[in-house]
Amino acid sequence: MIELNKCFRLLDEGFSLITVSNDKIPNTKWKEYQTKAIDKDTFEKHYNLSTTENTGIVTGYDYLEVIDVDLKVFSTAKEQKDFWDEYLAFLKDNIFDFDDKFVIYKTQKNGYHILYKSKRVVGNTKIASLKGHKEAVIETRGVGGYVFVYNGKNQNEKTYKDIQFISDEDRDILWSCSKTYNYVELIETVIPNKTKKEYSNDGLKSWDDYNNKTNI
Repeated sequence: MIELNKCFRLLDEGFSLITVSNDKIPNTKWKEYQTKAIDKDTFEKHYNLSTTENTGIVTGYDYLEVIDVDLKVFSTAKEQKDFWDEYLAFLKDNIFDFDDKFVIYKTQKNGYHILYKSKRVVGNTKIASLKGHKEAVIETRGVGGYVFVYNGKNQNEKTYKDIQFISDEDRDILWSCSKTYNYVELIETVIPNKTKKEYSNDGLKSWDDYNNKTNI
């Protein structure tokens, strides 16, 4: 669990925090902290509860939005690494100065959080699910959500205090790149004397060439 002093520093830096039990459920009422940061005295009381196992940063508060890449949907470490390496390279190829704009933390389940701020932040959203998987591999945490706080630094040596606003254009590209990984079942349409197969894709057509060349 994150040290109390680090939690206090995050509160000083403008984040809203909650405490979480070992079943990933907030162990206190936290609706008010979605719009107002908790004070240190109250947080310390929650922190010291016997049911507290983790600390969460409230998303949506102060425009914080997070792309949550959940790699546990893959059965092997190699599949996890291959997917993340390709996805990250895809983002870097399409978003100028990607490393300077986003903060990335590795999660306890070998996934990743990509953190940024945007005035277009929305509620938690499932973005991409792979063929044969019910759980999303890419989703967001926004209004009404939270993510665990993690120690250390990651990919680009940035920390929570380095989270910044991104442009609407960069957010659109981030979401559009992520949507290309969403698998949608083929739909068969019966036409007189012919059966036509159609493919429904909610990604942008500009990524079609990339999808044709890439196989996850």
